[in-house]
Amino acid sequence: MKGNEKIKKKLLESIRSVEKPDREILDFLQNYNGDDEMIKGAKAFLEDKNWDFSLLQSTIKNLPDIEVPKKNKLSFLMKVAAILIFVLGTVLFLCSKSSNHAQVIEEGLPVFMGEYSTTYNEFMNEYRLANYENAISIGSMIKQKSDTLNFYMGCSYIYSGNYNQAIEQLNRINKSEHFEESKNFQLAYAYFKIGRTNEALKFIEKIKKSTNQKYTSAVQELLKNLD
Repeated sequence: MKGNEKIKKKLLESIRSVEKPDREILDFLQNYNGDDEMIKGAKAFLEDKNWDFSLLQSTIKNLPDIEVPKKNKLSFLMKVAAILIFVLGTVLFLCSKSSNHAQVIEEGLPVFMGEYSTTYNEFMNEYRLANYENAISIGSMIKQKSDTLNFYMGCSYIYSGNYNQAIEQLNRINKSEHFEESKNFQLAYAYFKIGRTNEALKFIEKIKKSTNQKYTSAVQELLKNLD
């Protein structure tokens, strides 16, 4: 909790200044999955704006001050926090209307009891039920890793908003014909979500060379957001 408050203070101070935030703030935001409304608002805004922090700074500075009772004089930093909380719902809605609908949810594999370990079956069941955080927790306990596990673990990280962990997990996949194109798209999406557009474009170019049309519309949506 204290760590969150320290980061929040640094985040608000960065918004007030004209300087770029340090790497610690961006890493924290990209991997944040907590319930703090202010942090969620900042993360949602930056995800939608391709992690351009200057847009967050200018947007906040151009917003009118929030009306508050005279007895409750808010500092500039507190006003910024209040604004971020206020616009959270709108930002999340706009995000869902833009880059998020480029997301592709990969269908889980059937579970055949008796042919795989009980833990693997539990992992895949949780994945298929869209309980991605539970799937990650279970999958992390499986000692025998495979391309299949790494792929669906990577997808679980993406769908729960942990893009850096997703990239790390997906990059563990060996050159597998079965997962190659799906891995390339999910990596492109994850890189896009953390603002690393050059890396995202490299994987998009690989997908565009494929004759498979599975990701065509999703790639087009990603490219629209990269313009």
